[in-house]
Amino acid sequence: MQSRPPSPERDATAADLLAQLAAKDPQRAVALALNERNELRRAQWIHAVLRGWSSADTAPAMAWVLSHPEVEREGAEAALFAGAEQTSSGCVSLCEALLQQDPSNARSHVGQLLRALNDQGQYEDAVAFAQRLPGGLRSEMLGTAYQYWAVSDPARALDAALRPAPDEDGRSIAIEAVICGWAQVDASGLAERATHVESPVDRTKILEVALREWVRKDVPAASRWLNALDPAPELDAGAAAVALEPAVGTVRPDVAVGWAESITNPTLRSSTVAEVVRAWASHDLAAAWNYAESSSSLIVADRAALLQELQATSPH
Repeated sequence: MQSRPPSPERDATAADLLAQLAAKDPQRAVALALNERNELRRAQWIHAVLRGWSSADTAPAMAWVLSHPEVEREGAEAALFAGAEQTSSGCVSLCEALLQQDPSNARSHVGQLLRALNDQGQYEDAVAFAQRLPGGLRSEMLGTAYQYWAVSDPARALDAALRPAPDEDGRSIAIEAVICGWAQVDASGLAERATHVESPVDRTKILEVALREWVRKDVPAASRWLNALDPAPELDAGAAAVALEPAVGTVRPDVAVGWAESITNPTLRSSTVAEVVRAWASHDLAAAWNYAESSSSLIVADRAALLQELQATSPH
């Protein structure tokens, strides 16, 4: 394969030539790739061969991969799916065949399919396939499909997840996966979108994740956004996250307790206030004690426990 010194460019060119050859003469292409002594280059070329072979005739390429030990298959399967993208039957048919012939590795096969469909932007197809899977595999892969979708096209993914469904567990998995995926890439956008969600239960769930992630990344921006809204149950998690953020409590404990006091749920408000006061006491015990004694935001049990803790830390 190589008459001149190797280089990344020549390796890539050789890989493309092997893929083209594999579409016509796969056995010769496989032999040439396996004859390469450099392990990294050999792996690159085998991947190219399988990609070209699968694009022309998926079934024998799949059989060749399945004839090898499981430890060697994952990268090879990725090549099969890359080739299957170019066939009329496509990646879904390849995955169905793999599931039939090698059911013990179903999780790996479906994972490869979902990655391939994600690369193609076929998010609805990925979700539809995951919904047809059995049992626990269905739950896991449905979440994966929606999370991929959310990273690339979060608004459409959330709209799809929020639709009424006969399977409430599946709907919950979809919503949680979208929330997780969207929060990773745009927590502020997720929070904004959540304010337009009709269901109070769904809106609260979305805001809880979005605001905590937003506060973690950008306390000032999240605080300004929250401050522009009236206190509401669905905003409690965000207010608690701001109150408990060390960058807030360490510098301005009065601001931290202000956020804690804005929480509408009495139990969460009290526990958050108590946490803020504990942090406050580490650098101003007297001020923290005075606040704990007089605050109306603490429920009786939390106040008693907190004052006992503060008394134990007092040098007097």
